[in-house]
Amino acid sequence: MGGSVTGGGLEELINALLFPLPLDDFYNDLNHSKRHLANYVDECNTLCSKNKSFTDIKLCTILLRFLKDNIRTSYKIESAYNDCILFNYWIYGELEKKYKKHFKTKLVPIYAELQRMWYSLIEQSSNESYYENCKPDNSLIYQDDWTKRRDLYDYCVNYELLKPQFEPYKQYCKHHYTYIKSKAPLYDYFKEKCKLIGKYNCPDFYDKCKAYDPDIVLRELSCYKDLHKEEPTAAATVLSEEPQPELAADGIFSPDASKLKGDGNHPVTKSGNILLGVVVTSMTSGALYKVKTKLFITYKLCNLVNNLRTTCP
Repeated sequence: MGGSVTGGGLEELINALLFPLPLDDFYNDLNHSKRHLANYVDECNTLCSKNKSFTDIKLCTILLRFLKDNIRTSYKIESAYNDCILFNYWIYGELEKKYKKHFKTKLVPIYAELQRMWYSLIEQSSNESYYENCKPDNSLIYQDDWTKRRDLYDYCVNYELLKPQFEPYKQYCKHHYTYIKSKAPLYDYFKEKCKLIGKYNCPDFYDKCKAYDPDIVLRELSCYKDLHKEEPTAAATVLSEEPQPELAADGIFSPDASKLKGDGNHPVTKSGNILLGVVVTSMTSGALYKVKTKLFITYKLCNLVNNLRTTCP
């Protein structure tokens, strides 16, 4: 099989990560689209003027647009896809990015006030645009692992929407394989956590997502045998080109000083094989995640190398 994800080189691996996912449009709309937001500015000015903590007009307009556009998803009860769950994670993530360092003094009161405002919109029957629409999830602020839960749910939705493409679009099999494989550690994490009955609140959607476990669904891909066979071989071949750095007592790799100089004979500058080996190995252990731009991917890959204290060119 020519040009596999694991054997086709770094550029091909990056292209696999850039492969579009079904939820890309959903998040691009939330993150970048200004569509109709101006229609909600006056209403948000009024709503936010009553608040002491939540005064973010832009987030308010995005919330109102979502509530008005959102199609009730109760009929999708058998589906993993519920955009209300996706939106709750997204808007909490936006607040968390801004106020993570001030959890108690800012994030908690701001999120509480946002929820109060949100409920005021969906509980009034006279407000037909928002009535009985998506409810805020007040449990997110208590979830230490909310990002893992969000990532798991994103994957479940993406997988469900991607699955019908597996058979008619076999030429993209390696991209599907890379994406699915990267989510294996999420399942390892929740398999262990959800065993702790009474000590851990397993996500409500976990039962539906069990069926999409990479250990199960990877075998359904037409390219599974080839790529699965090549994974350990590619990683072993690349990483055997030079001795592996030892793990110091503090848990950080410590290669010798000569590897930090970046001379032309070093595999990183000669062919990029060390970087590829790190990426392949990271994919196997699940540290490889899809990102949105080549610049950001380069940044993330450099961080992988920097974790080995190797300078990126």
